[in-house]
Amino acid sequence: MKSASNLLIPLFILLSACATTERTTDSGDSSQTETSESSSVDPSISLLKQIRMLPGIYVESRGGELNVYLRGQYSFNAETRVLFVVNNVPIGRDFNALDSMVNVEDIQSIRVMRAIESAQLYGLRGSSGAIVIKTK
Repeated sequence: MKSASNLLIPLFILLSACATTERTTDSGDSSQTETSESSSVDPSISLLKQIRMLPGIYVESRGGELNVYLRGQYSFNAETRVLFVVNNVPIGRDFNALDSMVNVEDIQSIRVMRAIESAQLYGLRGSSGAIVIKTK
Protein backbone atom coordinates (compact mmCIF):
# COMPACT_ATOMS: atom_id res chain seq x y z
CA MET A 1 0.00 0.00 0.00
CA LYS A 2 1.36 3.44 -0.98
CA SER A 3 1.69 6.16 1.58
CA ALA A 4 -0.41 9.31 1.22
CA SER A 5 2.69 11.49 0.87
CA ASN A 6 3.58 9.81 -2.43
CA LEU A 7 0.22 10.77 -3.91
CA LEU A 8 0.49 14.50 -3.27
CA ILE A 9 1.34 16.66 -6.26
CA PRO A 10 2.95 20.01 -5.52
CA LEU A 11 0.96 22.99 -6.74
CA PHE A 12 2.65 26.30 -7.42
CA ILE A 13 0.72 29.47 -8.13
CA LEU A 14 2.49 32.54 -9.47
CA LEU A 15 0.63 35.81 -9.28
CA SER A 16 2.15 38.76 -11.05
CA ALA A 17 0.77 42.27 -10.77
CA CYS A 18 3.24 43.80 -13.22
CA ALA A 19 2.72 44.05 -16.94
CA THR A 20 4.71 45.79 -19.62
CA THR A 21 2.50 45.18 -22.62
CA GLU A 22 -1.19 45.73 -22.92
CA ARG A 23 -3.49 44.23 -25.53
CA THR A 24 -7.06 43.40 -26.35
CA THR A 25 -8.07 39.77 -26.56
CA ASP A 26 -11.44 38.24 -27.20
CA SER A 27 -12.28 34.62 -26.55
CA GLY A 28 -15.90 34.62 -25.51
CA ASP A 29 -16.70 35.58 -21.93
CA SER A 30 -13.09 35.97 -20.89
CA SER A 31 -12.33 38.88 -23.20
CA GLN A 32 -10.35 41.67 -21.67
CA THR A 33 -9.97 45.24 -22.83
CA GLU A 34 -7.23 47.38 -21.41
CA THR A 35 -6.02 50.87 -22.02
CA SER A 36 -2.39 51.22 -22.95
CA GLU A 37 0.10 51.83 -20.15
CA SER A 38 1.56 54.75 -22.10
CA SER A 39 -1.75 56.52 -22.69
CA SER A 40 -3.14 58.60 -19.87
CA VAL A 41 -6.75 59.25 -18.97
CA ASP A 42 -8.06 62.68 -19.96
CA PRO A 43 -8.54 64.59 -16.66
CA SER A 44 -11.00 67.01 -18.29
CA ILE A 45 -13.53 64.17 -18.70
CA SER A 46 -15.48 62.98 -15.65
CA LEU A 47 -14.97 59.47 -14.32
CA LEU A 48 -18.54 58.55 -15.25
CA LYS A 49 -18.04 59.58 -18.89
CA GLN A 50 -14.75 57.70 -19.08
CA ILE A 51 -16.39 54.55 -17.74
CA ARG A 52 -19.29 54.96 -20.19
CA MET A 53 -16.74 55.07 -23.05
CA LEU A 54 -15.27 51.68 -22.09
CA PRO A 55 -16.32 48.90 -24.48
CA GLY A 56 -18.97 46.52 -23.17
CA ILE A 57 -20.10 48.75 -20.29
CA TYR A 58 -23.70 49.70 -19.54
CA VAL A 59 -24.50 52.45 -16.99
CA GLU A 60 -27.98 52.68 -15.52
CA SER A 61 -29.31 55.52 -13.39
CA ARG A 62 -32.09 54.89 -10.87
CA GLY A 63 -33.10 57.67 -8.52
CA GLY A 64 -29.64 59.20 -8.19
CA GLU A 65 -27.93 55.82 -7.87
CA LEU A 66 -25.65 54.78 -10.73
CA ASN A 67 -25.29 51.09 -11.49
CA VAL A 68 -22.52 49.88 -13.81
CA TYR A 69 -22.83 46.54 -15.62
CA LEU A 70 -21.00 44.54 -18.24
CA ARG A 71 -23.23 44.02 -21.24
CA GLY A 72 -24.64 40.50 -21.24
CA GLN A 73 -24.25 39.94 -17.48
CA TYR A 74 -27.88 39.85 -16.33
CA SER A 75 -29.52 37.71 -13.67
CA PHE A 76 -32.75 37.88 -11.72
CA ASN A 77 -31.36 36.57 -8.46
CA ALA A 78 -27.65 37.43 -8.46
CA GLU A 79 -25.63 40.62 -8.13
CA THR A 80 -24.62 41.70 -11.64
CA ARG A 81 -23.02 45.10 -11.05
CA VAL A 82 -19.28 45.26 -11.71
CA LEU A 83 -16.75 45.36 -8.91
CA PHE A 84 -14.60 48.50 -8.78
CA VAL A 85 -10.93 47.90 -8.03
CA VAL A 86 -8.44 50.72 -7.36
CA ASN A 87 -4.73 49.84 -7.31
CA ASN A 88 -5.56 46.12 -6.87
CA VAL A 89 -7.81 46.81 -3.85
CA PRO A 90 -11.50 45.85 -4.30
CA ILE A 91 -13.59 48.89 -3.39
CA GLY A 92 -17.13 47.65 -3.96
CA ARG A 93 -19.96 48.03 -6.46
CA ASP A 94 -21.12 51.56 -5.56
CA PHE A 95 -20.08 54.04 -8.27
CA ASN A 96 -20.95 57.09 -6.14
CA ALA A 97 -18.51 55.93 -3.43
CA LEU A 98 -15.83 55.33 -6.06
CA ASP A 99 -16.38 58.75 -7.61
CA SER A 100 -15.90 60.46 -4.25
CA MET A 101 -12.70 58.44 -3.57
CA VAL A 102 -10.83 58.81 -6.86
CA ASN A 103 -9.59 62.06 -8.33
CA VAL A 104 -9.77 61.89 -12.14
CA GLU A 105 -6.45 63.74 -12.43
CA ASP A 106 -4.72 60.90 -10.55
CA ILE A 107 -5.94 58.09 -12.84
CA GLN A 108 -3.27 56.44 -14.96
CA SER A 109 -5.39 53.74 -16.62
CA ILE A 110 -8.82 52.15 -16.58
CA ARG A 111 -9.50 48.65 -17.83
CA VAL A 112 -12.37 46.19 -17.97
CA MET A 113 -12.02 42.65 -16.65
CA ARG A 114 -14.56 40.14 -17.87
CA ALA A 115 -16.31 37.80 -15.46
CA ILE A 116 -14.01 34.79 -15.66
CA GLU A 117 -10.78 36.68 -15.07
CA SER A 118 -12.17 38.91 -12.32
CA ALA A 119 -13.74 35.92 -10.55
CA GLN A 120 -10.34 34.22 -10.54
CA LEU A 121 -8.73 37.24 -8.89
CA TYR A 122 -11.52 38.56 -6.64
CA GLY A 123 -13.70 35.50 -6.03
CA LEU A 124 -17.48 35.75 -5.89
CA ARG A 125 -17.37 39.55 -5.69
CA GLY A 126 -15.74 39.64 -9.13
CA SER A 127 -18.09 37.15 -10.76
CA SER A 128 -19.90 39.91 -12.69
CA GLY A 129 -16.72 41.53 -13.99
CA ALA A 130 -14.59 44.37 -12.70
CA ILE A 131 -13.40 47.81 -13.66
CA VAL A 132 -9.78 48.17 -12.60
CA ILE A 133 -8.41 51.67 -12.05
CA LYS A 134 -4.70 52.30 -11.63
CA THR A 135 -3.60 55.64 -10.20
CA LYS A 136 -0.32 57.48 -10.64
